[in-house]
Amino acid sequence: MFYKYPQIKAINYFNNSLPWENSFALYDNDILLETYNALVSDELFIKEYGQTAPIGYKNITNGGIELGSDIELSVSAYYPYANNVNEISVKYWLDDMLLSEVTQSPYTINLAQDELAGKLELKVEMIVNGEIKQTQTINLMHN
Repeated sequence: MFYKYPQIKAINYFNNSLPWENSFALYDNDILLETYNALVSDELFIKEYGQTAPIGYKNITNGGIELGSDIELSVSAYYPYANNVNEISVKYWLDDMLLSEVTQSPYTINLAQDELAGKLELKVEMIVNGEIKQTQTINLMHN
């Protein structure tokens, strides 16, 4: 959940005491309380006011990405008319050579520095139902 929806950094749940059978109070339902505690225990959630998340996201623009070490790339891909997440895939191209097609969020690939040596351009395509819906080309800037 945390990598599929990286903008979610907190869950707030208000107990309520309802007089009917479908009460959603955490303290009345051991399974619900256990599930809630498991979800909020993840290190990606902010635990208290003023705390920051342990990972960060950097938007890559057409200005390029500076290289100097191995990199991990993840893409946030959403298309409003895709009914099933499996309909979306992301293709990564390096100087017009297909590196990988990833079909599961967060659509991540890892690239070693030696794979990037001498390469000029990284292209990312979002594919929905076999059709290219969005393309971004990123210049690679070598140190």
